[in-house]
Amino acid sequence: MTSTTIEYYLHSLGLFDLDQELFYINSSVKNLFTEHPRSVGESYLLHMFNALRFALTFLILFFIALVHAILPFLFVRTVSDIVCEMSKDMECRKKI
Repeated sequence: MTSTTIEYYLHSLGLFDLDQELFYINSSVKNLFTEHPRSVGESYLLHMFNALRFALTFLILFFIALVHAILPFLFVRTVSDIVCEMSKDMECRKKI
């Protein structure tokens, strides 16, 4: 496949501008990454940070709940208290 063929194929997908020979992100592709974060009042990076923070918290809570399942006298209210706090935080981030 020649360079021109690749450029034509990328142009047909809307990923390559033959006139300026520059790669650019198609606006519809960009919307895939920014539409939801904007709907909750966040930038892409801030949304990614918050999602990773929630994921890490859930991972830690999983292990705490696992220990609690085996030894119910440990971490009696830890998981439920943290989930309630996370719920309040999520409530504040509802769609604008």
